[in-house]
Amino acid sequence: MPENPVMPSEGDFAGNKYGYEQAQREFEAKQTKWNALQDSIESGLVRKVIMIENMSIVFGYVMITQKQENSNENRENQDTPNSPQSPKNPNEHHAPSDNPDNSTGAQNLPQPTENTGQAAINPDLITKLEQKDRQNREEALCKVVDDAKKLIKEVIIPPAPITPFEDALMNYIMLPFLDMKHHEFFGLPDDRKMTEEERVNLYSSLSDEQVNVLKRDFIIYALSQTTGVNKKSALFIEFVMYHFPDEMAAIEHEHNDEYQKKHQVIQDQIDKITSQNEELKKVA
Repeated sequence: MPENPVMPSEGDFAGNKYGYEQAQREFEAKQTKWNALQDSIESGLVRKVIMIENMSIVFGYVMITQKQENSNENRENQDTPNSPQSPKNPNEHHAPSDNPDNSTGAQNLPQPTENTGQAAINPDLITKLEQKDRQNREEALCKVVDDAKKLIKEVIIPPAPITPFEDALMNYIMLPFLDMKHHEFFGLPDDRKMTEEERVNLYSSLSDEQVNVLKRDFIIYALSQTTGVNKKSALFIEFVMYHFPDEMAAIEHEHNDEYQKKHQVIQDQIDKITSQNEELKKVA
């Protein structure tokens, strides 16, 4: 859950006018997204949630669809003490399964010796166990990603308004296509490509002006990947013509003159051949 942004104070920037203006733009962008999120929450499109991460409470939000609302209502109406998700006795502990094919990966772990005190101070064994635990966690996350891909291909998302989170996702997707000549406007070094960390830090806090620059850079990249005479090439020329009409007029004039010269040579040859054919017909 993003925090309600705080308006920057000019006194905090010690005469750095550009930095203050940049902070103002970021504040306005965050404030707009914050207000949109609150409207979505009030209208029922978004629901506040509390998550437990690493034994800490984190506030967040999720998008709500009609299918989810019905599912939540069904779960609330169930007799939860007897449901399979919650044991009848909250203090009851179950022994781990003896099935060697269980998915915990424990069967492949190095086992401590009977002397548990000795195993507890064995740094190599602890390192191996921790490494295996990380591998199991990564494997679980990879499976979540794979199943999410399958799910999103099967379901239909309703044509609801685009959420602030989805707008930010579009920024994340487009940022790799930002032209390096615009890096300074985004507070980035202009002598290298942006890192993934910089991309993550930027995508949800761009000002409206920065988003406009980013979108146009993405359009330029996507349309310029064309060759030959086709609709994509025509759209690219139309886009450049819109922003630089005089320069494009000069370019078209230059290449049209070159074409006309070549065209005249070919036309003269065609006229000559046509004239010769007519003379032959008269003789025959």
